[in-house]
Amino acid sequence: MDAEEVRNLFRDRLGILLEPEMCRYVLKQLGTAPADDGAGASIPVIGGDARTGVALRRVVPLELLTAVQS
Repeated sequence: MDAEEVRNLFRDRLGILLEPEMCRYVLKQLGTAPADDGAGASIPVIGGDARTGVALRRVVPLELLTAVQS
């Protein structure tokens, strides 16, 4: 997975627009995620609403991202 795939994933599935720096942060967090079940783990992100562009902060469960990544 690369930064562009992260950007598309967040835009298409979660409705969140991410800047390149945030995409790299998410990739880093995915790379350092615990190898075990990681239940309850999450990644905080700052971006914009895909429809309105309004700034937002969300905490995205890691399991949601890893399920799509596989």
